[in-house]
Amino acid sequence: MPKQRFESLLANYCAPTLKQYKYANMFHLPKDDDSIRLLIKHYNQQFNSKGIYFILIEQESQYTIYVYNSKLKDYISSNAVQNFLKSYQYPNTFELCIQELKKRLNTKNFPHEIGVFLGYPLDDVIGFIEHKPYYLVGDWKVYQNVNEAKKQFDVFKQAKEQMLNEIHNGYELSQII
Repeated sequence: MPKQRFESLLANYCAPTLKQYKYANMFHLPKDDDSIRLLIKHYNQQFNSKGIYFILIEQESQYTIYVYNSKLKDYISSNAVQNFLKSYQYPNTFELCIQELKKRLNTKNFPHEIGVFLGYPLDDVIGFIEHKPYYLVGDWKVYQNVNEAKKQFDVFKQAKEQMLNEIHNGYELSQII
């Protein structure tokens, strides 16, 4: 995959995370291009020092690109999120939780607890899992704190538009972040 195409995909799907407004994002690619492995390695070498991490999750028919920043570790390590993840039999360290998530993404039962790994508010993740009535649909379904979520969605949208514009104007991700 050409670098510019990959950077456009990253901007489109992961701009809020790359700009540090959101803890994590993910997107899927068809499993038809092995060059993605080299791109992930390259971007990790380039951006890990800035607290941005890229994980390639290889599934049966697709790749999942999972991008997170260093803020995710604090969120996942919080007592409330740790207690929630323990109820789903996740291990108690961040690195092992990520490994467990990768395993679960390769099973037939989709891990709906993934919302916490995307930085969604815990109350919204629980509301989704428990099929509670929601008040807003944006980047996720919102069950509480609607006004705060609307503000976040606006920031995410602006980050995406700005980053896509910069990529389309010839800037590379390394110049933007």
